Amino acid sequence: MKALQTVCTDEWLEKLGFQANELGQVKDEYGVEILPRGFLTGLKKILGEIDE
Repeated sequence: MKALQTVCTDEWLEKLGFQANELGQVKDEYGVEILPRGFLTGLKKILGEIDE
């Protein structure tokens, strides 16, 4: 569970050169999609970090 929570942090993503947007999508510094739209949002819902 701790590993999944770490993946959701801006700090962890920035260390890898990635950025999350408001749609829950993760892109690299070139704008290439790394994780699809809604991925982080869904993961945060599963972890109970956001309601809806």
